[in-house]
Amino acid sequence: MLTSIIIPTLNEEKRLQTCLDSIKNQTHKNIEIIISDSKSTDKTVPIARKNKAKIVHGPKKGPAFGRNLGAKYAKGDILFFVDADSYLPPNLVEKIVSKIQEDKDLVAGTVFVLFYDGNIRMFIMSLLSFSSAWIYSRLGFGVTCGPTAFIRTSIFRKINGFDPSVKMCEDIDLGVRAMNYGKVRILREVVYTSSRRFKKWNLSKTFLTYFFGSLEALHKNLFGWRRRYILNLHRLFEKIRIFFHLKTEPFRPICDIESIKC
Repeated sequence: MLTSIIIPTLNEEKRLQTCLDSIKNQTHKNIEIIISDSKSTDKTVPIARKNKAKIVHGPKKGPAFGRNLGAKYAKGDILFFVDADSYLPPNLVEKIVSKIQEDKDLVAGTVFVLFYDGNIRMFIMSLLSFSSAWIYSRLGFGVTCGPTAFIRTSIFRKINGFDPSVKMCEDIDLGVRAMNYGKVRILREVVYTSSRRFKKWNLSKTFLTYFFGSLEALHKNLFGWRRRYILNLHRLFEKIRIFFHLKTEPFRPICDIESIKC
């Protein structure tokens, strides 16, 4: 399967080459690299050109717009969104492609992020971020972390990509909408990225920013989330009842699940 790796950029000359080297070293070779550039004034575009990446130019309208613009020119069966300050383990794309080929119901997902330049505070932020992502996924929310999101191209086109009107956590919004077409999963793989954005924030600001951003994304998709939440709560109670051999009637939701429309 052809995989289109889309990298939104704005003055990334210091980090882009490392990212591109990690992509070129992938064991899965059926890859196209798309740089979606927002009027960089440094050597970002020449570096991309030197590495034979496809380059598309757009205005400075944020990462969601940049990712959508890159996806517009993608030819791959899978879209994989990567930040310019990240680098990938050599077999990462191969594992993502393998998972999608094995599970026809898997439509999108993400992998874990580790900071390669952080201190203990950054490590705690990373744990908080993906602990919350894991909890969201267990409750039935789709989680597609922006720097590591992958999605089938056909599904991305159906849901019209990232929503630029969602100012924070547009990646969670993408995952929630993708769940209407199949599974969205967090794979047990890793991408390494820079902690530069988080170094400006303290723990409380980081938590509150992403907490309220997540609420915005979930509120936008309230009815689909409500039905999935009840279904997953139902399954959880059933697992607990079976595990402890409880001699009770099977758990029944207090409302009609089928009547809640996505």
